[in-house]
Amino acid sequence: MSVVTISAAYGTGGRLIGAEVARRLGLRFVDEVITAALAEHFVRPVREVAAHETQEPSFWGHFAPLAGLWCAPGYSAGPLDDDQAYRTRAEQMIREFAACGAVVIGRGGALVLADRGDALHVRLDGPAEARIAQAVELGGLDERTARRRQKHVDRAREHYVRHYYHADITDPHYFDLVIDATSLPLATCVEVIIAGARNVDELERIGVCAHRLRRTG
Repeated sequence: MSVVTISAAYGTGGRLIGAEVARRLGLRFVDEVITAALAEHFVRPVREVAAHETQEPSFWGHFAPLAGLWCAPGYSAGPLDDDQAYRTRAEQMIREFAACGAVVIGRGGALVLADRGDALHVRLDGPAEARIAQAVELGGLDERTARRRQKHVDRAREHYVRHYYHADITDPHYFDLVIDATSLPLATCVEVIIAGARNVDELERIGVCAHRLRRTG
């Protein structure tokens, strides 16, 4: 059973690559589905959970006084200003999806699933200027918008992992593959990841686990 985690810097085409890897391997692509599941669990609009993932952790604190306003029968609102509650639930969902085989994008997946011998952890990166240019090409953005988003998205994703896991998401030690997704075509990135995932599956099948040891903190 394959599990692939992908940590993607802005402009690397992470979602496009992840979706295609999932399709080719016959796995579930896990991205916005976690956001939706967290919104249901905490009884919050999806947009607020999405904002929480790209804002300072104290963001939830602004909504704590409104905790009961979105409650519906059968729901139990969680302590939304409690970072540990959010982390615990997010990790639980990642593990539940991974248990059936999945391609997981972001949310510190490489750290959450570091103990799984059948997981391939991938980092997509590249020079900032090249990523901005690729974002313009892939997303049809103007350069000014892409440049602004690159700074915000990279900072938010790095902050998320640093806050919840006290780790640097750009550290290659957390990954099996680090790919410059601006120097290789996205289709080639897909092929490299698929080959890596299949290799991990085979090593796991024959019981070769030593290569799976990695630093988690």
